[in-house]
Amino acid sequence: MGNAQQHRSQQKRSNRSGRHEQNKEGTKETHSNFSSQKKSNNLLESLKETPVKYSKPPFEFLIQSHQHPDNKLCAYFAYYHYMNGGVRKEDFKAKAIGPYLAIMSEEDALAMFSDGNDPGVYTQFGLSEVTNEAALKGDKLIIADIKRGHFYALRKHNDTWWNYDSYHQTAPTLIGDRTAAMAYLENKGVEVWA
Repeated sequence: MGNAQQHRSQQKRSNRSGRHEQNKEGTKETHSNFSSQKKSNNLLESLKETPVKYSKPPFEFLIQSHQHPDNKLCAYFAYYHYMNGGVRKEDFKAKAIGPYLAIMSEEDALAMFSDGNDPGVYTQFGLSEVTNEAALKGDKLIIADIKRGHFYALRKHNDTWWNYDSYHQTAPTLIGDRTAAMAYLENKGVEVWA
């Protein structure tokens, strides 16, 4: 075989080899694109099926006992959660009985405190009754459920509202976003303090 013929033969092999590599790479690339698209679709499907997880709120939670003397002190426990644990029971009591001392004996004022408080006690702590709309502009509120004679706090964490009723539950429970919190308040028909 002559030099020219040998050169053409090598060139053909080289071209075939190059096409093969090109096809091989093209196949890999096509396979790779298909594989990443499949992974992407799998991820989208798993996100659709995965329930939204909420991070546990970082606030203090103190369970209210069902035994005397704490069983009727929901006004204190609501304020405790409102303040993220920033108030001791004795300090709350001392401030809460102030208005009663002006009109009754200390013994009667303490008995009144121990029997539960009316929501007006929160005025002693700088709170006032507000509309649901105004309360939800903040990140915490106290519910005064007059019909049931019960108080508890709601707190917002990462745009999600949580129920801090420590008499009826052992941990905060999820309410949801602002719309869910508004529906919750409207459904309960309660006084809101903030």
